[in-house]
Amino acid sequence: MFSKVIISFYFLILLFPLGCTNSNWENIDSNYDHLLNVIGIINLDEINDGTSESFIGVYRTTNLDEKSQIFVSVDTLGYEYYESENDKEGDEDGFWVIDSIFVPAALIDDAIVIITDEQGNSTTFSFVEFEYINFDTTLFDTSYFEFGGTIFTVIDTFDIDTTFSTRVNIYKDTSGQFIPIPNMNYKLSINAPDYDLVSGSLLTPEFPIINDSLVIDTLSFLNEYEVSWQNSNVKYGFFVEQILIESNIDYFSILEKWCYGYKSSVVELSENTHTVYPIYCDEHVSNIEPQTALIKLMAMDENYYDYFIRGASEDYTNITVPNTTKGRSSGIEGGFGFFGAIASDQILRPILP
Repeated sequence: MFSKVIISFYFLILLFPLGCTNSNWENIDSNYDHLLNVIGIINLDEINDGTSESFIGVYRTTNLDEKSQIFVSVDTLGYEYYESENDKEGDEDGFWVIDSIFVPAALIDDAIVIITDEQGNSTTFSFVEFEYINFDTTLFDTSYFEFGGTIFTVIDTFDIDTTFSTRVNIYKDTSGQFIPIPNMNYKLSINAPDYDLVSGSLLTPEFPIINDSLVIDTLSFLNEYEVSWQNSNVKYGFFVEQILIESNIDYFSILEKWCYGYKSSVVELSENTHTVYPIYCDEHVSNIEPQTALIKLMAMDENYYDYFIRGASEDYTNITVPNTTKGRSSGIEGGFGFFGAIASDQILRPILP
């Protein structure tokens, strides 16, 4: 989770009067036994989608005085053309996009990572360096700040959608043996040299099934519509509407005209229906080409919900609020982080501006 400290420099002066401060830099050392920090997702969508994968990320807690990232190399991502003649510099039509590659200083790449199902079948996950992986999740981050005796709440959203991938260092199944199934108990074991053993457990959710025939044939950006799904014994869900725009030189300008084309809501799957309301924004333009909308419904297990949804407002680290925690775990023991599972269904619809 990302923790944000929302407090102005003005308030910092009030909290720490200048007459009581020391102008000399003071090094802060930390002295404690480090633990593993784990992010693990069993993604049932890999059954039907070759781009979705289950993965385990293994890191460690860090010292206060060490760097968080280590530079390793650079990568040329591609050539970006200027959108207009006014943007040009010299005779070039565009410029090369260069990406600096960093790895987390806390990365653990020599752990033994094993996932075992309730029937005793075990799969060893291998470390993969610089893997491009598609994420199907949305992270929530809640921050609080106080002014004039009143506590204000700010809920921020960090979206990682289904059309973009990011380079990560992960453990995954490279043998093709791990095929997750719904309603299955899985156990996680992580054994890294010089660290406590981390164990985890979860029950995978069922696949949600959208009632395709009950969703209107063509959506309108300015009108609400209903999405329903079949009965499910899974409690927790997440709904996404995302406008899919073909990659071209005007991609970001078109995306802006669609108000960035992303809606999301936490839903109760037991209710079997969800109303999608329009978003009004100044950027929206009515005389643009129709696009395709991805409608996606994701079911999540209890661990995933506790960590990303419920935990966002109940358990986080923030120096401006008293009595907060320093770390959180969901579905694992012996370390920080979480071990969760997701499964989703999706449909496509034309959408008019």
